[in-house]
Amino acid sequence: WGDGLTPMTLAQQYPAWLTTEESGHARTAPSSIQEEGCKECHSVEGSLDRMGQWDESKNLPSATGATWQETCVSCHDPHREPGAVANRNLLRLPRDELCEKCHTNEAVGYADMPSQSQKEILNGTTAAGVLDKVGGNPGMLGQVGCADCHMPKVAVSATEFDRSSHTFKPLMPEDGVAFDMPDSCTVVCHTSMTQPNAQSVIDTWIDRYDDEKALAEEIYLEAEALVRSAMQNDTLPADVEETFQRASFNFNLAESMGAAVHNPDFVADLFADVRIRSEDVVIALSKGTITGKVTHNGTPVS
Repeated sequence: WGDGLTPMTLAQQYPAWLTTEESGHARTAPSSIQEEGCKECHSVEGSLDRMGQWDESKNLPSATGATWQETCVSCHDPHREPGAVANRNLLRLPRDELCEKCHTNEAVGYADMPSQSQKEILNGTTAAGVLDKVGGNPGMLGQVGCADCHMPKVAVSATEFDRSSHTFKPLMPEDGVAFDMPDSCTVVCHTSMTQPNAQSVIDTWIDRYDDEKALAEEIYLEAEALVRSAMQNDTLPADVEETFQRASFNFNLAESMGAAVHNPDFVADLFADVRIRSEDVVIALSKGTITGKVTHNGTPVS
């Protein structure tokens, strides 16, 4: 298509994967992360082992011998027996499960810092249980998965738009306008919307995100400065430290890549929670006591 990256016709998956600069899949991982702890998501062998699909008769290569990319075989198994998977694409797992194997923060407590939290943001949950969202608060009502936006069916083979893009770049409606091409929103799902109208909805989400973040960040940074000072003076109460750790976890979670679009309502809740907890920390370190006013939806949160 007009953007010079997105495939228009059949059998362009490999060139699309190879040339894109948007996705980190095709790029060789930088030397700074070519170590054992990063191998399970940043190498072919590690990701297969993570999925439980590494051939156990072979030794898993060390960091120095690993393939530091994600390639076709990371998601597809060309040697699957016919009927072994219920799809024609020979996927190793259902498509969104493939994404979520790596794009998850896996935090086990609020003292951890979340990273690659796309799964949690989209599902409206936190592994640490920092924000009480019983049953989750799924983005897009739980009806949209990773591949719907990041691998839209915009290529043409036997029928129109029946092959997925492999750039892993969500095609914004504004891209469609600029390059006279299909996009992630209006081709399959929102077929009754024009591209400018679809883009205006996304712009509203992004503007809301920027506003909510600015409000939260101001008080969060104030709390962070007070906490650091108290830590240097060895005067930080344990309950205040815990409150700030929870605020910090939520702030970092809300800053996850794509959060503004993946789940706008949940992210707004996260930033609101950050403001409340940060305000409580500021008051506590200014007056020497936790106020007990930390709440979520009117309910006290410990």
